[in-house]
Amino acid sequence: MDNDTWNESTITFNNKPTAGTTISAHYGRDAMNWDVTSAFNQAKESDGTLSLELKSLVEGPDRNVNVYTKEFSDPTKHPA
Repeated sequence: MDNDTWNESTITFNNKPTAGTTISAHYGRDAMNWDVTSAFNQAKESDGTLSLELKSLVEGPDRNVNVYTKEFSDPTKHPA
């Protein structure tokens, strides 16, 4: 995302910033991995904040992606 002015406590679907550059995912059976090195370095050199949107490029009723936060109750599913 090119816009870093959003806030976790106030962002909604209706006021979300537009997506920026797409970073392709590499995935196996149970995990998806993104190489965000270039985006990180670019953000580090500009405003120091990296915002990412996680979105499936193939949408539909059978295309669910579960993303868990560090606050999720099952610690085995916390982000690495």
